[in-house]
Amino acid sequence: MIDPVISSIPALSDNFIHIIHDDRSAIAVDPAAHAPVSDFLKEHKLLLSHVIITHHHHDHTGGCGRLKQETGCTVVGPEDPRVACADITDVSSLGTACEMIATPGHTSSHICYHFPELGALFSGDTLFLGGCGRLLEGSANQMWGSLLKLRRLPPETGVFPGHNYTLDNLEFCESVLPGDETIRARISKIRDNGAPAHATLGEELETNVFLMCDDPSFPERTGLNGYPADIFAQLRERKDCW
Repeated sequence: MIDPVISSIPALSDNFIHIIHDDRSAIAVDPAAHAPVSDFLKEHKLLLSHVIITHHHHDHTGGCGRLKQETGCTVVGPEDPRVACADITDVSSLGTACEMIATPGHTSSHICYHFPELGALFSGDTLFLGGCGRLLEGSANQMWGSLLKLRRLPPETGVFPGHNYTLDNLEFCESVLPGDETIRARISKIRDNGAPAHATLGEELETNVFLMCDDPSFPERTGLNGYPADIFAQLRERKDCW
């Protein structure tokens, strides 16, 4: 057997479906649609053992029912009746170390999954590359607290989000911190090479303004004032109108 790797498949208009696999079995993360996962499994001759779900939105669960029916896989998800396809709400059956991190904000029951042995975080719609999710069911305080949990992970951790909003997110970050050379360089690289499916948490800490709200220099650099959660709320409101 080979060591597990992560493959990322585009789906719908801007979703990522991430698949953790070796040369025999696979775990699919947030299958927005059935066909991309099914095609990948057939191409690589893999058995789907598990699906893991970050939250209940259809663009993260749309392929779940049919995959479960066809493969007999076990579905792990939040303890939320809206995740109708979930079988269990813990990760003990995955066969590899995994931590479920409660990250309310985008939805009330959102979960992120940290695989320390893989150095990977599947962040759903909580943490995007260069951004974060909208506050659909939670408060700014909740989302800021959720981001703080994720920010404590090792900086080399790979962040695998649920959507590709990266260029727009980073252009927003540049509007908040105009002239920031690190953000500008990241934007230039994406314009030249396209947006990647993942980045390190260290890259996010350097360029994602939503992770900087408690930086002592941030109010002076941005003109935003208040407690960190207040600054986060102002940023999120500004991004909603971006």
